[in-house]
Amino acid sequence: SMEKQLAWCVIILLSKQHTEGRNDGQFYVEGDILEGGTNRAHLYKVERDMYQGYRSSNSWYPQRDQPSILDGGDRRGQRFLREPPDQTAKIGEQVTLPCRVENKQGKLQWTRDDFGLGLGRDLTGFDRYTMTGSDQEGDYTLSIYPVELEDDAIFQCQVGAVKGVAPIRSRYATLTVTVPPEPPVILNGDTVEVLEERTVTFECVSKAGKPAAEITWLDSHNIPIREGVETVIESHPDGKRQNTISMLRRKILRSDNLRNISCEAQNVAESIPRRVSLQIKVEYPPSVTLHYTPHILQEGETVNFKCSSDANPPRVTYRWFLDTRELEGENGRSLVLPAINRTLHGTILKCVVQNRIGRSEETHTMTVTYPPVWRVKPADLAGEDGEPVVLSCLADSYPPPRYTWYKIDTINTVVGRSKNLTVILNHQSQGVYTCRVDAQGFEIIESSATVRLKGPPIVSGSDVILVGIGEEAELLCAAEGIPTPQAVLWTMQGSIMRNGGRKSIDSYRREGVLYSTLKIQDIQSTELGVYNCTASNMYGIDHKTVSLKLKEDVSFLIPLGVGITGGIFLTIFLLFLAVHCRRSSQKFIKEEISDKDEWNDTIAKDKHVLKVQEEEVPLNQHFDPLSQSPLVDKYININLNVQDPNYSAVYGNPYLRAGDTLNYRDTYDHNFSTEEPPMQYRATAGSSSPPSSSRVGAGPVVDAKYIFREDVLSSSLATHV
Repeated sequence: SMEKQLAWCVIILLSKQHTEGRNDGQFYVEGDILEGGTNRAHLYKVERDMYQGYRSSNSWYPQRDQPSILDGGDRRGQRFLREPPDQTAKIGEQVTLPCRVENKQGKLQWTRDDFGLGLGRDLTGFDRYTMTGSDQEGDYTLSIYPVELEDDAIFQCQVGAVKGVAPIRSRYATLTVTVPPEPPVILNGDTVEVLEERTVTFECVSKAGKPAAEITWLDSHNIPIREGVETVIESHPDGKRQNTISMLRRKILRSDNLRNISCEAQNVAESIPRRVSLQIKVEYPPSVTLHYTPHILQEGETVNFKCSSDANPPRVTYRWFLDTRELEGENGRSLVLPAINRTLHGTILKCVVQNRIGRSEETHTMTVTYPPVWRVKPADLAGEDGEPVVLSCLADSYPPPRYTWYKIDTINTVVGRSKNLTVILNHQSQGVYTCRVDAQGFEIIESSATVRLKGPPIVSGSDVILVGIGEEAELLCAAEGIPTPQAVLWTMQGSIMRNGGRKSIDSYRREGVLYSTLKIQDIQSTELGVYNCTASNMYGIDHKTVSLKLKEDVSFLIPLGVGITGGIFLTIFLLFLAVHCRRSSQKFIKEEISDKDEWNDTIAKDKHVLKVQEEEVPLNQHFDPLSQSPLVDKYININLNVQDPNYSAVYGNPYLRAGDTLNYRDTYDHNFSTEEPPMQYRATAGSSSPPSSSRVGAGPVVDAKYIFREDVLSSSLATHV
């Protein structure tokens, strides 16, 4: 009615009066900041000198003893026991806003955004709103169900004035209504086809959320993607809700092929996020991998190659190349190379794979292992004293060859470890040098060369040739020197021998030596005498004389030989009797003989080898003691230990059977000496006298002699056994 309307006007005027002179629309109370007033969601500060009152909870009230501004006001007043708090509710939920009033005298109503919902408990026009409680309890709680978006507002519980009682208003209670966002949508679609290494922007939108939805990008492992993400929030047309747009900028790799990227959207209105995904199909050229067996390629083996590729689209073609040459007819993923050889070492094998996106290739440099072979063998060299000469050897192998140079002398001495060897020529350095080539996993090869000093030739040959009248005479000489002489000149008493008639001269070279043979048929007495063999080179001249003598009549020696032969048989018979008697006298003596003392009846397998202190000495070789062969020094001062009864009369005794006189013509074989005629020997004993004791051997001792070194070197004794 009119009174009520007048009362509300007075309240409004008073409120405006207290705010005059302020531009912030606030009430002031000394020391307090209160919520209230006519403006939504503002703080109000009330000053003591502007309006006397007190605050209960978060509201202000007139003092009980303060006279009401209305005529006849009740000094007891009315006040709130409970006021509505701020609340948040999801759309569709139920919300209760409590309001309890003590000593309520005026009319009570709820306002929403300062719009009255109606006086009393009957809230006509607001079907979802209900005022619960009772007047007796002073409970005027507002219940809202279901909550809708329009309920997102500020609510206030107000009690009007009566005569003598001022009106009161509760604090503003803010009701926040949350709305789940719409399901997210990826604007790129369900599937994206993209080329490798391209950058793509994915866009995900979640609309109508309150508050705005939070969008999260996830990879195929559900791991959040942080990099390259940009988010934009826009207002919804209703002004209350919001739209969220999230963009992901990402470089696509081939590893992303057939993987999913997901977009999740969520706000506080829902507990489980909503998700949408897309699949990425990446197109890329082939990625090629080359495999082969065996892993170590050796010359002569068969090699299998396999070319594997990863491509999208997967339809591909294959091509094979050796260096730049394409292998015709080879268009599969496998390649077989039978019986590879060293020519393929270092060759580049290439597999090329192509699809409609592009082509890729993979190469392999073939490493073929093979044994060493000579490219350059060391060659004989000669030079003057003090001159450096370079010996070279070169081999081809894989693994790469290792070179070792040896000088062949009394012992093998390592003198170098590279393919070239420099030798400073002198009398000590000249000799035979061997290049040895070693490649890991293969047999060693070696080759030798001789390094010699340049000098005048040395001519050697026979001293005396015996011939009968009418027979053929053959005179031989050899010329050796650096450089090798070009020719040999035969003369006799100043006359030069030439080819023709009964005379012929034949010359040939062998191993750096010039050999020359003078043959005279139907020898005459006038052709007996001294012949001269002469050779020369740029460093000097040398000659050798050969005496051609008549054979003497040896018929008178026949009776002498018969007598000597008879004496030898007699000596053997007596010696046999002596040995037999000695054995008979000792037949009852028991003697322990070790295995070493007993002869093995088996004949030695190689009768041309003599055992000398566990080393084998060949019995059929010829040595010149004057040439200081390594074997001379090697076997000097070595006790003989002959282990075959066919070669030694007494075991453990260095006595040997004497052999026949050495046949000079049989052993000479064109190897000439400048001093004494050559002889053959095998070994010498080191002691000066034979042992004092001996055991009976299996064979007799006939004309035995003890061999001394000086006998060998003086050529007085043939030492073949």
